[in-house]
Amino acid sequence: MSTKVPGWVVNPNTKLEFVPLGRLVRLRNEKNDPIRMTQVLSLTADRGVIRYEDKGAVGNNASEDISRYSIVRKGDIVVNSMNVIIGSVGLSKYDGVLSPVYYVLTPLENDLVDMRYLAYHFQVKSFQQSLIRIGYGILDHRMRIPWINLKAELIALPPLEEQRRIADYLDQQVPRIDQAVLLFRRQLATSSLAFMSKVEHQTSARLNPADPFRRFRRLGKVDPITSIAGLEGDVTFLGLEDVQPGKLGDFSNTRNVDGVSSGYSRFKSGDILIPKVSPSFGHGRAVVATALVSSVGFASTEVYVFRSNDPGDWDYICGSFRARDFLLAGEATYQGVAGVKRVDRDFILDWPIRWPDRQTREAVAAKIQKGQQDLENLDFKTDVAVASLRELRSSLITAAVTGTFDVTTGRSVA
Repeated sequence: MSTKVPGWVVNPNTKLEFVPLGRLVRLRNEKNDPIRMTQVLSLTADRGVIRYEDKGAVGNNASEDISRYSIVRKGDIVVNSMNVIIGSVGLSKYDGVLSPVYYVLTPLENDLVDMRYLAYHFQVKSFQQSLIRIGYGILDHRMRIPWINLKAELIALPPLEEQRRIADYLDQQVPRIDQAVLLFRRQLATSSLAFMSKVEHQTSARLNPADPFRRFRRLGKVDPITSIAGLEGDVTFLGLEDVQPGKLGDFSNTRNVDGVSSGYSRFKSGDILIPKVSPSFGHGRAVVATALVSSVGFASTEVYVFRSNDPGDWDYICGSFRARDFLLAGEATYQGVAGVKRVDRDFILDWPIRWPDRQTREAVAAKIQKGQQDLENLDFKTDVAVASLRELRSSLITAAVTGTFDVTTGRSVA
């Protein structure tokens, strides 16, 4: 095929063809009914296809009925039809099952393609962006790509031996970058856990039995106001994703009061916002709502609002909500169906915390604030480092697959 795909370099020493994806792979369309496999898999944009139990407390929960799941076999490529444009594609190293919303691609028996090479091809930014024109949806990163459209897309296909050389090279280099990303994230996670443990040591009634204690219900109220009566115009609205550990997101998100249900959590400056749903609660996302754009706002129905009786205790109480013992105990009380579990309001109100004299509480709050700032600085540095590594990863894959870098000679191709 003589058609040229923009961005690919045709090496004069290598014959390069551009072949429709449908000539290389097909949908497996193999269902798990009756149940033949029990290993549930998950697809992530940054880690590819992994075992469900290895993904941690992120993303959607697996269905309890895996008979409707699609079978995935080692060497298949899994594609998220909604997120393929941002690289949610991966080569499976496992046999297992996956939600039927994903495409499972298996090679045709024509020895045209190395599936490792094809999986890397999907990671090329120019190829991802070219798929926008065949998708359906308002947001680029949430466009659904129908299989009938995707299978017609052209794939740059050097000879099979060249594909294998490219895949072998990337299989050596890419895991090194991924390992570096993992190390940065582990460092942040370790520091976050250490911070929550220090907060526990400072505020836990269990660890400080000699001090008096108070239950949160004596210190304030949860969701003191939910009514929208008397409000007009636009109000600040915060989604669950806007409530991050120790801080709030962008307050430019507004919503007309007519579009705010009385079920949303109403807050004002100085209130403490606590996610009620897993896994956000367990990540210690409790924040003091200060410096708001408006004097009143509303948060997602998945957020509790705690209003302290004494504003002078805001920082101390907010820190207590991030103590490790409180979070672990809250996780143990999760209630709800398999998909979404929540922390009960009464658990929060009945939780006891250390309650020393005012001077001691202020000193502890200052230490917590300092630790929070250090953690935020590390979080920022981690984000910068990970972003740089991801860019390096993307550039390396793009250069190798498009032919601008010769993996055999280790030189750029003019």
